[in-house]
Amino acid sequence: MCSKTGQHYSGHISQDITIVPILVGSISAVDERAYGAILAPYLADRQNLFVISIKGYRLLADTVGILFTRGTRFSYTHYHDPGSSGAAERLGPHTSTPQYPIHKSIECLDKEALEAISIQDPSHAHETLIAYLKRTKNTICGRHPIGVLLGCMIKLQESSSISQQLQFVRYEQSSQCMTVKDSSRDAAT
Repeated sequence: MCSKTGQHYSGHISQDITIVPILVGSISAVDERAYGAILAPYLADRQNLFVISIKGYRLLADTVGILFTRGTRFSYTHYHDPGSSGAAERLGPHTSTPQYPIHKSIECLDKEALEAISIQDPSHAHETLIAYLKRTKNTICGRHPIGVLLGCMIKLQESSSISQQLQFVRYEQSSQCMTVKDSSRDAAT
């Protein structure tokens, strides 16, 4: 934040803010739900603000971000032609460029993950995301913090009749992968 912006808004912010950093590493699905249950009362309290930071993307509460990385430099080259009945494949350095555009295959794969996370029932969303990750081995940065957030929502749903659902409103690819050698970092918020 620049000093001018900080000075402008500092009068609107209480000086007694407590920041509690929580780093979510590579944890199991069971632990995602357990930590979510612990954090749920804090998420439910409107006096609290959750900020989720994923690989340099900082997001405010009620906003979720996800980052996908693709290409040989990220060791992830999953490819599937949605019009094909064949299985997905991993593209290698000697694989010829497929007929169906790689960037379109990436978009389909990414959007499948976003749809899984956006399922209305958070418990079903969590289970669907886990199944998706096992099947695709996708390298989603922020998948564990999102799992913890879904764990929070699962716990809150148990004690409330309020329907909760994550929604993504924006998806961007950093570049369109046309060949196996290309890479991309794709984000959704």
